[in-house]
Amino acid sequence: MNWEVQQIKLPLLFTFKIARNSSVEKTNFIVRIKENETEASGECAPNIRYGETIEETNSQLQSFVSENVKFGNITEVLQYLSNKAYFQSVKNAIETCYINYYCKKNQLSIAQLFNITEAGSRKTMFTIPIMPVEELESFYKNFNLQKFSLLKIKIDKNTAVDNIRFLSQLAKTQNICVDANEAFSNIEEYLAIEKEISDLKLEFIEQPFAAKNIEDYIKLKPISQFQIFGDESIIAKPNYEQVLNQFHGVNVKMMKTGGYIEAVTILQKAKSLGLKTMIGCMVETSIGISNALKIASLADYLDLDSYMYIKNEPFNCIVSENDILMLN
Repeated sequence: MNWEVQQIKLPLLFTFKIARNSSVEKTNFIVRIKENETEASGECAPNIRYGETIEETNSQLQSFVSENVKFGNITEVLQYLSNKAYFQSVKNAIETCYINYYCKKNQLSIAQLFNITEAGSRKTMFTIPIMPVEELESFYKNFNLQKFSLLKIKIDKNTAVDNIRFLSQLAKTQNICVDANEAFSNIEEYLAIEKEISDLKLEFIEQPFAAKNIEDYIKLKPISQFQIFGDESIIAKPNYEQVLNQFHGVNVKMMKTGGYIEAVTILQKAKSLGLKTMIGCMVETSIGISNALKIASLADYLDLDSYMYIKNEPFNCIVSENDILMLN
């Protein structure tokens, strides 16, 4: 069993701007196992929101590869990772890589391993980054966004009302959700914006203010005009009672949960509590997106479009037709 890691630079087709930062390029890492004729991959997309720097991510992955660890089963992987202070995105790359390898070797699908329904083909939403309102129409047309039945728009304090209203007029036959990425300072600041858009039909508002503002979310949930989803608040081993008191739905990303197993656990538990579920992503290649798609039967919404942002996406693990994704 040989482990390898590859650092890859991913130039984007457009500036991907959210409330806290913007990018024209991403640096990710691909982890691979090779043993005889069996090969599998996992992806690491470090996120500075969680203190995951490129330099430390690379250091952790190189340290792992240098150990040349030989795992006998999935339990051994989990035990190994539980004793390491690796970033969650690093754990995701290692865990998903090994589980993909294990399933290939044992002729299992990921759905069979977890005893869940095969995802098949599923619709994804497309996320529109923050931009001046006068640029929205050309962006919509250039990227052929009319083919998506659901659009997500990123906002900040300054762009929120104008951009949401403009997109609602532009995409009259499409459903729209809003992602604030913790843009607002507190509940009062957010509610002032919500009042200005309360006449619109929106699927949900995602993470309007900081994850640390737990009491504000508890106050907001029963009074909001819209469904409130948690994203930055939803990490590995969440406090489920707290999550239920704060949100109507959860955005689960494998880069935050550390891999398949915790992501499946959170999605299943959230559903059992009556919460809506979404599988999301960082900016990832089709390797990471294909892994998320394998457990997509557990989600009400898919936000798995980020491989579409990458110039000359290198791996082609996904086939898409309009807004429908399938494994290649």
